[in-house]
This record gives sequence, C-alpha cells and structure tokens, in this order.
Amino acid sequence: GLVSGELDVSSVSIEEKLGTSIENSFDADMPAIGAYGPSTGLGAGAGPGSGSGRSFDDIDADGMEAFAARPQTLREVLREQIPAALRTASDRFIAEEIAGSIDEDGYLRRPLDEIAA
Repeated sequence: GLVSGELDVSSVSIEEKLGTSIENSFDADMPAIGAYGPSTGLGAGAGPGSGSGRSFDDIDADGMEAFAARPQTLREVLREQIPAALRTASDRFIAEEIAGSIDEDGYLRRPLDEIAA
C-alpha cells in the first residue's frame, strides 16, 4: 500500500502482487559482446555506401564512449532513414547518392548533373 504518499516498490511487494518471483534473467557467465563470432561490420552509421567498415567489436572501452557520445552528422541521419522511406532499390540508390553529396553544413553543393552521372 501507500505510506506517506510513497509507492511500495520493494521486490517482495511486487512479487506478492504479481504472484511470481523476480529473478535476474541474465547469465553472469555469458561471454562479452563480440565473443560470439566474427564482426558483422555493422556499426552505427554503417550501411550501403558508408564505407566505414568498422564495427562495435573494433572499438575499445574508451573508444566506445567517444563513439557513443559523438553526434550523428546530417548525412548519417539521412542514410539511416532512406531504407524506411523509399521502397525501390533505384530510389534508395539515388537517395544515397544525394545524401552522400551533402556537405558538413547540410548543403548540396555538387551539381545535380554531376550526381546523376
């Protein structure tokens, strides 16, 4: 019940209300991430045309923090949205070319005829 306006959220009270026991579902003896086999090469921002070739398995603990804290570029955000927004392979290819041509400031400075070539 409620005591002085606070919720009773102890594990025992939750177990009693649910009629079950709460236990840790994670095995403490599980291998570390990346120990299951070769890297997939699909780190954040990876995908068609990204050329990064880098995976989460290649990044050490300090590098992982920097990798996770780094803000995404407009180009990366656009490339992540392309597969969900466009249905055909040709439309996705065209969108990848355009997204890849956007500069750091978010402008498309390459002439369209050059992109189309």
